[in-house]
Amino acid sequence: MFRIDVCRSESEFEKGLDFLLRNRRDFLPGLNLGQILYLYKGCLHYGEVIAAWNKSGEMVGILGYVNVPPERNKDHQVSLRIACIAEPYRRTGLFYQGLKFLAGYFSDRESKVEKIDLFAPEKNKYLNSLFSKFAMRESTVQYNYMGTLNHFSVTLEQLNKFRDRP
Repeated sequence: MFRIDVCRSESEFEKGLDFLLRNRRDFLPGLNLGQILYLYKGCLHYGEVIAAWNKSGEMVGILGYVNVPPERNKDHQVSLRIACIAEPYRRTGLFYQGLKFLAGYFSDRESKVEKIDLFAPEKNKYLNSLFSKFAMRESTVQYNYMGTLNHFSVTLEQLNKFRDRP
């Protein structure tokens, strides 16, 4: 089991950035340092960062999202910008445990969330495979600095059904 929680302190934010920088080649290999910092800063300012910790207190996974601005947010959306698990912790159930946390967290939140957008690099077969288990692929988009990404989306209701399955 892992401890998963929203980062709140400067120390946790620093550890999150350090983790992301150490694992960025797995997350989005084409991004440079400035682009990684830009993504992380967006999550800090317009959303939240959620981290997974092992029994030893080491960060082993990170997720960051932003709240979609109200003028573009007809469905009360959040957009997942960062999703990265350290290599030794993949295929351990951490991803599923993180999804369960996220579904519960968004369900309990005061500000309503109805839809979650997710993006996976087209070449990252592992992440595309994980996202396709619970989300619908909507499109493929090209970003100048991020390359080609597959856009997935899932409603909170669908995510809760996935979370509650036996």
